[in-house]
Amino acid sequence: MERFPNKTNHFLGDLLGLIYIGFAFPELKKSKAYILNGLKWLGEEMENQVGEDGVDKEGSMQYHRFKLEMFTYGLLLYKENENLGFKLNVLY
Repeated sequence: MERFPNKTNHFLGDLLGLIYIGFAFPELKKSKAYILNGLKWLGEEMENQVGEDGVDKEGSMQYHRFKLEMFTYGLLLYKENENLGFKLNVLY
């Protein structure tokens, strides 16, 4: 996981990876924590990394598209597995 004070698209990739691993390998002891924390933090990062106008705070069109893609994949993973009882962060 990235441990920088100013989190960027790298951190979003880390979070998306946690969610993927959690859903793909439910037999892992920490899979539930990976999913719960990944969804929670991804929702929080949406607020942190996207301005009120809906534009990426890094100011790059490429990063804007890339981050939108990661947020979308996180949402799709959740929707595909919502029958497992995980709750989506209200911010998401």
